Amino acid sequence: MTSYRAILAARNARIALEHGFTAIRDLETEGAMYADVDVSAPWTAERSRPPHLRLHPRHGAHWHVPDRLRQLGAGAAHGVQPVDGVEGARLAVRQQVAHGADWIKYYSDRRYYFTPDSVLHSWVNFTDDEARAIVDEAHRLGRRVAAHAIGSDGMRRRSAPA
Repeated sequence: MTSYRAILAARNARIALEHGFTAIRDLETEGAMYADVDVSAPWTAERSRPPHLRLHPRHGAHWHVPDRLRQLGAGAAHGVQPVDGVEGARLAVRQQVAHGADWIKYYSDRRYYFTPDSVLHSWVNFTDDEARAIVDEAHRLGRRVAAHAIGSDGMRRRSAPA
């Protein structure tokens, strides 16, 4: 599965280049683990040649393999990196950067549901301190952060100093 995802990423990068795209920011490469970072190597080596790929190879999250991938079996590759606690969050960011991540993405929430007042709510994955640790460590290492937040609860999670 990992090699297949990397092959698809290389194919799609080539198609984007042939269609005139000069920059790609990929924050959704679940399943390729860190292999997709190598997809950008040929273009990174030639700095002047597009597309300029900005990659985040794995997502930081507070839970393990998503249900839809669990069905594929215990050996299936998945992109969600389990994270727990402030120090675990900082460590995950350092691991991501060490493997070539240009961006850090984390899942702020999951399990979405509407309340009678038609507000989309969600279960949050991180405490304020954990989310802040992710952002602080990424910024310390010169990386930007993207949060996957769909529900109102995930969007309100504090990841920046007050």
